[in-house]
Formats: sequence, structure tokens, C-alpha cells
Amino acid sequence: MELDLWTQSLVAAMTALWTKVANFIPNLFGALVVVLLGFVVAKLLDTLLSKLLAKLGLDRLMGGTGLTKLISRAGVQVPISTLIGKIVYWFVLLIFLVSAAESLGLERFSDAGHAGAVLAEGVRRGVGAVSRCAAGAVGKRYRKGRG
Repeated sequence: MELDLWTQSLVAAMTALWTKVANFIPNLFGALVVVLLGFVVAKLLDTLLSKLLAKLGLDRLMGGTGLTKLISRAGVQVPISTLIGKIVYWFVLLIFLVSAAESLGLERFSDAGHAGAVLAEGVRRGVGAVSRCAAGAVGKRYRKGRG
């Protein structure tokens, strides 16, 4: 009798485990499809936007303003059009990753407040870096003109 109780408990536990696994596998495949689709869409947008901006002459225009030199001093050795394409790539990929996390039921990661805060912090830091670089360039030009 006691062995029968153990067997029933073990069978019930294994059934519950396999039910959870069987319910999770379709969500996992769905999340993988969303992430792969995100990589494809993000790479496509990165390539198209980089080429379009280069064709429109953004690199030449930014070279005339001195922003290219400023960014190269910061250690970024790519054209402005490529840099903008990479920023768009990561933002689009982030959107697809949040969607994949939602399909897996990871509410903590996919919480709109958390993802929005991460995005806002990234934008804030990016704007801060550009404004610091611009202020440095203006100060250098002012010093050359005054000196």
C-alpha cells in the first residue's frame, strides 16, 4: 500500500513536470522565431538606412561640420551613416527581444516601465555624450579664435 502511494505521487509529479515542459516548448519556439525575425529585420534596416544616408551625403555633410573628427576622437572609427544604422539596429533588436521575453512569460524583463527606463537611460546617455563632444569642439574653436 505504501509503495502504491509513492508510485502515485511520483507519477503525479512527473505528469505535472512534463505538462509544464510541453506547454513551454511552443512558447520557446515562438520566442526563437521572434528573435530570428528581429535579427533579420534589424539587419535589413541597418543596411538600408546606412546606404540611404551615405547616398544622401550625410557623411560628407557631417564631415563639414566637424562632427566626424569629434566622433573619431571619441574612438568611433566608422562613418556617421553606419553609426546611425547600428543604433537603429540595436533599438529594433531590443523591441523584438522584449517581445520574445513576453512570449516566454518573463514579465520582469518585458515590463513596459523597465524597458522604457532602459531605453530612456540609453537615449539620455547618448545625448549627454554628443553634447559633451559638441561643447568640447566649440570650446576648442573658441580658444583657437581667441588665442
